Amino acid sequence: MVIALVAQPPYSGRVDDRLLGTQRPLPFSLTGGGSHYEVVRLLAAGSMGTVYLARRTGIGGFARDVALKLAPPRYARTLFHEARILARLGHRNVVQAYDFGRAPDGQHYLAMELVHGRSVRAVLEHAADRQSLLPLGAWLSIGLGAAMGLAHAHDLCDDDGELVGLVHRDVSPSNLLLDHDGAVKVVDFGVAKLGALLSPLPPGPARGCAGYMAPESLAHRDVDLRSDVFSLGVVLYELATLRRAVPAPVRVAGGAQLRSLPIPPTRLIARFPARIEEIIMTAMHPDPRARFQTADALRAAIEDVAELLGVAIGDAPIARTMAAMFGPIRVLDDGCDDSGDGPRRNSGPFDAVEYITIEAEVEEAAR
Repeated sequence: MVIALVAQPPYSGRVDDRLLGTQRPLPFSLTGGGSHYEVVRLLAAGSMGTVYLARRTGIGGFARDVALKLAPPRYARTLFHEARILARLGHRNVVQAYDFGRAPDGQHYLAMELVHGRSVRAVLEHAADRQSLLPLGAWLSIGLGAAMGLAHAHDLCDDDGELVGLVHRDVSPSNLLLDHDGAVKVVDFGVAKLGALLSPLPPGPARGCAGYMAPESLAHRDVDLRSDVFSLGVVLYELATLRRAVPAPVRVAGGAQLRSLPIPPTRLIARFPARIEEIIMTAMHPDPRARFQTADALRAAIEDVAELLGVAIGDAPIARTMAAMFGPIRVLDDGCDDSGDGPRRNSGPFDAVEYITIEAEVEEAAR
């Protein structure tokens, strides 16, 4: 079987019929399950739904801005899957869920924490456009925050205290958000793997963004938390080098896998720290047994090397870098220009065309 990998188009201000069944002009209102939302702006569009900036309102003038994800009925189970996972997670490096329900028109919604900032993808695009490497402390801090969020997710237990085997399966620059204070947020658990008794999704590997998927996933073998470690290693490589670790667009045949590692950073960047290269290449080793065995082990390695090299890590380096890149942060769609009115035309190694999903598996998840 050959799986076609389809590029996501630039975001627009309207919703595609294929995603939601109807196109809605903005703004519009949504009411369901006792909650009322004023939807004012498109933030992101994907294969299984859209995310809006919305305001939840209530009695006495109560109001709270949220990120509202909408899915048509055919993807309701996928959204419920994500909502159930997020409801059981509670960590500053994982986006929080506030509400889940169904609107009268049949669309399901998930209200989540609104992150005032940008995605890692936007940071990569900005740096690549200007051919300016990111500060070491900033991108190490991004890796640190993402590893901490993933470690928390991997440690999710059921009511009996048993690990449920949660694997994100779609760790990529688009699914790591950075708020204006420098906090990293892992988002989008829609295709995450859970134990068989907990997961409403049909079985099937190869879900996610192919350029960041572990070899065992591309080869249709079972995945575990080490697959997320691989994906985060790819993100770290790209943050360090501003080069794609895996060229895209690509076409992957069933059983195909990454057979070689990308060019080591020390061969691309003068005076690149060998200790940091070792961490990155270990994280993205083709053999799961040779990687860091947990996200927490990767977290510890990042902290150790930062201490060894005297590099400050944490929220502050990220916040400084984002302020220098983007100025004062407001809610901004990464797919829109700075006015927020229309699609931004990207070019270069991290443009929107190269963020690809596996269409065949997305369709399978809807059945």
